[in-house]
Amino acid sequence: MKTFKVEKMEIIKDEEGYGYYSPISDKGENWYDFLKTFDKDTQKVLYDPSTQKVISIETDASMISPTEVGWVVKEIETQPYSSRINLYLLEDKLVNLSQYEYIENGKVLFNRDKKIEDIKKRVQEMKEGKLNRGIQINKGETPEMFQPLREKDLSALETYKDKLPMEWKYYDINSEPVAGIIDTNIYSYIITSYPKVIDALQMSEVSFLDKVKKMSDEELRMLNIDNSYVDEYFSKGGIY
Repeated sequence: MKTFKVEKMEIIKDEEGYGYYSPISDKGENWYDFLKTFDKDTQKVLYDPSTQKVISIETDASMISPTEVGWVVKEIETQPYSSRINLYLLEDKLVNLSQYEYIENGKVLFNRDKKIEDIKKRVQEMKEGKLNRGIQINKGETPEMFQPLREKDLSALETYKDKLPMEWKYYDINSEPVAGIIDTNIYSYIITSYPKVIDALQMSEVSFLDKVKKMSDEELRMLNIDNSYVDEYFSKGGIY
């Protein structure tokens, strides 16, 4: 398997005296002559050896342009990869790094602190999302209707509680307005559900983040944040 490392860019003149820029290897090889020596069926990987990041990968070497000093074109046996995004070459192996992986001293490492920080942010988003959506007031019916539990919504409930029953603006699963009726039973359900939701959100946040801190790197890698946090919320008495 062949390797071409760019040492410099040089003007090469053809037989008719016309000049063109060509990458020159650390062994003095002209790229345009060298690329003809690659096997037809292998993968040719252009990468930056300072970061191991793949810049280009092709079977046809003529599709690659190694124009920066220090860049390397490496010929490897054909192997699969999931995406050209976050693609790296490590010991002749193509590796797609996940969002929380990075390379140090030629090894793939997991950024545990960044993952935990993002988990905390996502938990906050989900808590706010729950209050914005609120609770479902007509389980099993169509369309599903939700009553938000934001301050302004609770204030509106307080304002109109003595005028029930009446028409009311609820929201569907996509947070679009939907008309319905609110009566004293629904009002009581909303008011008594509010503290349960708040308590469950607070307790689930504490317990969930405590579990996260104790997880192994592999468990954190595989963690489905949304599903796991929702399960924790319901385990603490949360209401849909």
